[in-house]
This record gives sequence, structure tokens and C-alpha cells, in this order.
Amino acid sequence: MLHREFFEPDLNRWLAVTVVPLHDEKGSVVSTLHFIQDVTEKRRFEEVRMLARKFETAMTIAGGIAHDFNNLLMIIAGNVEIAQKDISPDSPAYDKLSRAKEAVFRAADLVRRLLYATMHIHPHLCECDLNTLLPVWLADIMKKSPCRYDLTSYIEDARVIADPELLRRAFENVVKNAEEATGGKGGVKVSLWNRSVSASHPTLKGGSYIVVEIKDSGPGIKPELLYRVFDPYYSTKQRGTQKGMGLGLAESLSIMSAMGGTVEITSTEGSGTSVYLYIPKKEEETTLS
Repeated sequence: MLHREFFEPDLNRWLAVTVVPLHDEKGSVVSTLHFIQDVTEKRRFEEVRMLARKFETAMTIAGGIAHDFNNLLMIIAGNVEIAQKDISPDSPAYDKLSRAKEAVFRAADLVRRLLYATMHIHPHLCECDLNTLLPVWLADIMKKSPCRYDLTSYIEDARVIADPELLRRAFENVVKNAEEATGGKGGVKVSLWNRSVSASHPTLKGGSYIVVEIKDSGPGIKPELLYRVFDPYYSTKQRGTQKGMGLGLAESLSIMSAMGGTVEITSTEGSGTSVYLYIPKKEEETTLS
């Protein structure tokens, strides 16, 4: 028996082919049976499990380093402020210290994002209504963008259990990535729907979720690179700028996981990318009569 799995780019799917030989009474092969199975979901779940194992140790180490580094930054910022008190605001040195302090705070923000990306998150969960929050968030995030955007669908009951501040952060990261993918010339569409997840899901508890899809009209991502998009500091964009840091999706995945959800992604090269935020739905309360 021969078994092989391969990616078929024309279908954008992973396929498994199994060949079983048929023998006659003398043991000679007289024919073969060929079985073809779509294993795209199986491969995706395996990649999620592998990613979780891969980062477990790295997250612990990176989180510890980031925490200690943040403490050092606060010491630097404190000493800069003390030094400024001994200098006249009109002095050129005062302005240089101000710029140094701003750089420290930018570095501290990167450390905070790294801590988020390494699962050092403590969400304050409460009931949130996505029908109310998403239009406001989307308009605010995209207000200075030349990119077209649209919230294309609503659902009647969009109440979820989440930390609104962290959920906004995760949503903003994905929307900004989508905007950048279009180069300011395409569109970003946001939609949401209900989904029931079985207990066999590799990263989610069985139950009801609301899925927020953020879809862009950009160039898409090559299949061989798609599994790396959640790696902290992996980016297909140019390094050396805030846009090229590669923390956005890793941060969003950690935030969503801390709130009992997850992030999934699909992409077709040349046709854009869709990112899906899974958020636990608010359970209906039952009353006893």
C-alpha cells in the first residue's frame, strides 16, 4: 500500500492519495485501488497543534526576558525624568532627554506586545455586543485610510464573553494587516456569523461561538508561508518599521486564546486573505418555572 499527501495549488487543498494493490490467487498484483481524500482540515489542525508545542517553551523564555527588560526600561525612564528636573526646559539637553524618554516608552509598548504574544495576558471578561462595538471600532481604525471598508453582515444576537479592550486590540491588529495587504487600493470586508464547534476541535472547547471574518483584497499569501503567519516577529513586510515587526497576528492569537477563542486564517494567492476571530458566545440563561 502506498500513501502520499500533497498540496494541490489549483484547488488550494491538501489531498491524500492511497493506492492499494489487488492480488490474484498467486499473489501477483493484477490491479490497484486508488483513494483520494481531502485532508485540508486535518493538516490545518495538525499545524495548530505543532505550533502550540513549538511555542510553549519559547513563550516562557521570551515572556520572562520581556518582563525583566520592561523593568529595566522603567528604571531608565525614571532616571531620565529625574535628570530633566535638574535642567531648564529651554536647554537643548532637555529636548534630547524628552526624545530619549519617548523612545523608552515606545520600547515599553513593544515589550507589552511581546508579553501579549507570549500569552502573558489576564483578560477581564464581560458581556459585549459586537453589533454595537464593531461598527464603531472599524470606523475609528479606518478613518484615515484610503482603503474601502464595509461591515457586510450582522446577526440578531451578537453578544459574546470577552475583554472589550483586548478584543479591540486583536480586531485592530487584523484590520490593519488587511489594510496594509491591499496597499490602500483595495477593500476590507468584515462579517460575522454563528458557529457551533464540536469537542474534537484542537484548540477550542465545544460550544457556540461568533466568528468575525476580516477579508482583504490583497495579493494573498503563498501556501508554504501561511503556517508561519502566527510566528512572533515573522513578517512578509520590510523590516525596520512598526509595520514590519510581525507581532500583530501573534498578539491577536494570544489575546483570543486567553479569552477562550482562537484565530484561523485562509488565503488564496492572488485572491486575498481571510482571518477569522472565534469569540465565545454569551450563553442564554435558563429560567426554572
